[in-house]
Amino acid sequence: RFAEGLQFSSLDVGALLEGATTDGRLGWLFSVTNGTGPNAREENGSKSFSGRLEWMAADKVKLSANAGLHDFPNEATGRDEYAPALGADVEVGDFAEGFHLQAGVMGGENWLNLDGAGDGSRFMTWQTIATWKIPVDGKGRIGAVEPVARVSWGDPDRGAGSDGGLLLTPGVVLHFHGKNKFGVNLDAWRPQDGDAVWGLKAQTYLYF
Repeated sequence: RFAEGLQFSSLDVGALLEGATTDGRLGWLFSVTNGTGPNAREENGSKSFSGRLEWMAADKVKLSANAGLHDFPNEATGRDEYAPALGADVEVGDFAEGFHLQAGVMGGENWLNLDGAGDGSRFMTWQTIATWKIPVDGKGRIGAVEPVARVSWGDPDRGAGSDGGLLLTPGVVLHFHGKNKFGVNLDAWRPQDGDAVWGLKAQTYLYF
């Protein structure tokens, strides 16, 4: 949500160049976009840039690094400026069966939170998602059961000291034969400052 909200990874209008080595172990992506998101008019003459490198370190083990420069009109300075961000992530396993781990970290300038001089605060966020997809034998409707555990942390202003928080999300997904599935998870939010809150969520994924 940090990456999307600050438009470092959200959908946008522009051009994307991607490629990979012949053995598929090293891949790359580079994009040039308007920086305002989809269905939005360009607001200045600058463009946003992003790049990503992906390396298959071993079978079902992928290491990646990414960087971005988001252009925005700085109302405090009256100039078009760039907010940088850097990130890295690792993926072990896949969505097919068994253990699957996804973990990433990202930090940079929060251009939506400017001080009087037009300088953005520094943000930092990380997230880890671990699942285990267990096939179910038999002729029943359920094809697999997948316990899920997610831990997320973020701080939009590291200098303020109390704006961040930790989100714990345990859950389980039932995969029916075909592509339909049903999931239930608990969200437990623990802010750095304030009381903890929680919520229960149920979701269905229906394909026709």
